[in-house]
Amino acid sequence: MNGTLNELGRRGLLVAVLLLGAGARGEASDESLGLYEDWTTSRTIRSDRWVAVDTTTLEVEREVKGHHFLMRTRREGGAASDVGFAGARQRLVFTNPVTIDRIEADIKVRDLAMTGCLTNAVQPSRVINAVFLNKFNDGSGGPGNMTGDHLISVGASRASDSHDPDGVLRVVGTLGRCIDAACSNAFSIPGGIVDLGTALVDEHFTVRVTWDSPNNRFLVGAGDSPDVPIVYPAAINQKPASGPFADIRTQLVAANCTSGVTATDSTIVVRQVRTNATAVIP
Repeated sequence: MNGTLNELGRRGLLVAVLLLGAGARGEASDESLGLYEDWTTSRTIRSDRWVAVDTTTLEVEREVKGHHFLMRTRREGGAASDVGFAGARQRLVFTNPVTIDRIEADIKVRDLAMTGCLTNAVQPSRVINAVFLNKFNDGSGGPGNMTGDHLISVGASRASDSHDPDGVLRVVGTLGRCIDAACSNAFSIPGGIVDLGTALVDEHFTVRVTWDSPNNRFLVGAGDSPDVPIVYPAAINQKPASGPFADIRTQLVAANCTSGVTATDSTIVVRQVRTNATAVIP
């Protein structure tokens, strides 16, 4: 499967990828995983480990609660048109992305609600909860220009027009290439999308990604299933990307609608987060 993320959004993935950052060329992570965060060392978000960022959200909630991190994001669609959508994202960003080439996160989608629009049927509302990692550029970009950055994501998504039973999330791994300086959209590379099965709302599941640079691939996985490789041509890994980032995020799309109010609302609970051991901040 290949196409723009905007096209793939109609299948339950992202409509547009509004991103910041990139990473550095590195070696495969053959070291053991280390515990990066379990929300027990501080009652607040640790600024040495994390930066919290939200963009065009209507309502946002972030809280360390017990031994988990709660993140709620809500967005309504525009009421002046039956074309397009209003998008929003909330990101929990690692402060040390250059050192990270492996992430596992235990996540639960605690609450999920979305409404579509009868008069804008071609544009469903949707949500994706995902881990993102951006590592290299194919030589097209430069300082401040993310064109050619390649980013991997593993996420659980659902759209308002889904035919799956209530509470079912589709889990997909995607390797995409930024097509403009701000990475406001991206194309999946050939062979860059893999189906990782399903997850359920209000049940814990694990998403994971590993950058295996020497073998020109990412390994992606979810739950107890084996990791699946996404292989890329060695020639596209030319240099570090424009600005390193790794994050855990919620990204929302709310369809614009003149015939009623649309909204997308998601609350996730993040429990343990693990990375390659050398990336752990004590």
